[in-house]
Amino acid sequence: MKKVLAVLVVFIALSGSLKLATSTIVVVTNSIDYSYELIEFLEQYFNVICINAEEFPFYRHHTYFVVLGGPDAPDGIGEMVQNILTAEEMDYLRTSGGYNFYMHTELGKVYFFLAGFDRDQTRAAIANLRTNILQYMPKEPIKWPEDQYIHSVTDMVITDLDNDSVYDYVYGVWKVVSDPWNRGALYVYEDGRLKWYYHLSTVIKSLTCYDVDGDGAKEIIAACDILEGESDLYVFDRYGTLKWRRKLPGTPQLLYCYETFVGVYLYGQGDRILIFDYSGRRVKDLPVSGVISKFEISDIDYDDDYELIVSGVLNSDWEHFFAVCDLLGNVLWNYQTREHINDFQFYDIDNDGIQETLLGVYDSLHITRGGEVLGKVELPPPVLQVRILNDQVLIVTRRLMFLIELSDLVALQGETVSVHNLASVVSSVIRVEENPTFLFLEDIDFDDTTEILAGDGEILDIYELSDFVPVTEEIPTAPLEEAEAVPEEERVVYLVSVCEVQFTIPEEETGNLNQEWVKICNDGDIDIDMSGWVLMNDVGRFYEFPEGFILAAGASVTVYTGEGEDSETELYWGDTAEVWNDEGDVVTLEDSEGAMVEEHEWLPEEEGEGES
Repeated sequence: MKKVLAVLVVFIALSGSLKLATSTIVVVTNSIDYSYELIEFLEQYFNVICINAEEFPFYRHHTYFVVLGGPDAPDGIGEMVQNILTAEEMDYLRTSGGYNFYMHTELGKVYFFLAGFDRDQTRAAIANLRTNILQYMPKEPIKWPEDQYIHSVTDMVITDLDNDSVYDYVYGVWKVVSDPWNRGALYVYEDGRLKWYYHLSTVIKSLTCYDVDGDGAKEIIAACDILEGESDLYVFDRYGTLKWRRKLPGTPQLLYCYETFVGVYLYGQGDRILIFDYSGRRVKDLPVSGVISKFEISDIDYDDDYELIVSGVLNSDWEHFFAVCDLLGNVLWNYQTREHINDFQFYDIDNDGIQETLLGVYDSLHITRGGEVLGKVELPPPVLQVRILNDQVLIVTRRLMFLIELSDLVALQGETVSVHNLASVVSSVIRVEENPTFLFLEDIDFDDTTEILAGDGEILDIYELSDFVPVTEEIPTAPLEEAEAVPEEERVVYLVSVCEVQFTIPEEETGNLNQEWVKICNDGDIDIDMSGWVLMNDVGRFYEFPEGFILAAGASVTVYTGEGEDSETELYWGDTAEVWNDEGDVVTLEDSEGAMVEEHEWLPEEEGEGES
């Protein structure tokens, strides 16, 4: 009984916590122009207070006001309108016979006016122009409550599951407080309300939404971590009913759906991609070489045959590769890079009917066609994600997002743009506020404009194209080590070191990622707040220290590659593959401002543990 009550408390606390925005709007109206429909509309997005003109002085501390009615409206509304609208605007409302929307700012306050020639025209303004308010309101982060009841968001999807023109937020989370079995859970929200949840066997490794059975409604597909030698693949309908579940002979890391099939990449126990049909029947077992960072199955050359596209690292010699194969395993073409490939996209950038490949490599964007290099753009590392947005390519790094016109990529003609000349091709840039683990391009407020959502799942910041600015000196366009040096007297000196590393997992512990770790020591006599500090390997895979983590004076903390419960002395990366290269790697520790605190390198001849 206690467990049921605890679960109910958790979900009551979570319910309603995912509002798109939490700003307050004060609606000022009279009894004639009052609109229940407007109030109901605004309450989907904001906290709404409705008052009359006499009450306005008591609400002046708010920032956003909606005024209903024109310059001759009764009950004090007309006087408010006359004090703010221009003579031309009031003349239009009095003489045109129509209606309009106006926005004015006065002394830090924002006023929206929905008004018309008469009562009927004001109603028409409310019905037809109310969405204009959304265009001027700031978009606030989507976030979980302050007293989080989850350990972390392991994966998430934003989609319209039930085709009702309202987005659903599907979360795969790890470690619900009320659940003592270290399991994962699915939460599905719509309009900030919890629609349903489901506890799964263990931690969710990958999550996607796709209409697998072709009935017009998307299913939710979740792959869970290995437990007692097997992992699980779940498929739910949009209402949370389990349609089927299959055991997997390995650790799932990635999902991809096409036609009526689900593909899942398994790491360890023989790397492979298993493909299931819509009913859960296994139809293919495709072996792959190396550790895969991303895969797709699509007809990229329009020959009516599907290809398997993979990027990753070869286990044997740490080579970074991108390969296109047929579904029999034959390599059609491949491409190798000296750095890790974190993302890729196919797009016909020159409109010649042939798709090019855009590769998001650790420190650059590569443009290829069938393995032929069409151009490169060097970027501040690490490049994490690449997307196509209208006629531009969006490139996301840990701290910045860049936009480059596709036409500028076509014009490269095989040349490489160095990071020092980045401004010659980058059209605009913006700083990223949150760790951009997740990236979504969606019109989440249905205003016919695509928003960019980026964050760690617990917080998603929302950006619009209008937020981007031209590249200037204030935005760093070079790697941190090449940035302008900080005067020595202004530097913060930390007595923090990478004091011990175990980069090779002992043979008897094969598969146990927590046998790979980095120990960090505070050799000083003061506590250090490591919130937002970053631990990174040589190819840009990084771990960000949790908010509020304090490394006490004289203490140490060990960062394990796998999963576990964080404490003052132990932190867990939560990765699904080995992070540190046995053949040589570099551990970089940066503070929350991006300044390098420590760099620890080991070479191939070192064995077992590397010590600083």
